[in-house]
Amino acid sequence: MPRIRLLASAVALAICSNWDWDLHEAIESAGLTGAVDLVVSSAWVGARKSHPRIYTHTLRELGIAPEDALFVGDTWACDVDGPRAAGMDAIYLRRSHLGIDQTAPEPPRRPD
Repeated sequence: MPRIRLLASAVALAICSNWDWDLHEAIESAGLTGAVDLVVSSAWVGARKSHPRIYTHTLRELGIAPEDALFVGDTWACDVDGPRAAGMDAIYLRRSHLGIDQTAPEPPRRPD
């Protein structure tokens, strides 16, 4: 357990979303209030992902450099291409049950 607590205290977690003005309410209804260090809505910043402004704002508020950040999201253009262009590493969550993300490359085929 101490190792997990140490890791958790060394990691900052943010929600960076193309959401409207009521993002805090949506986070509350999902039961995530207090689970993150920072919440950023595109409505508040005046730029939607994949505009560089939303990423630089989020990084500045967290006080971290892009090379120290990992961006995780479920839309390729907004959550992989945009963060990579801003200097971050990115992980793409393919959520096929929500429909096809037209901005994502085709997944690699598994050998038969």
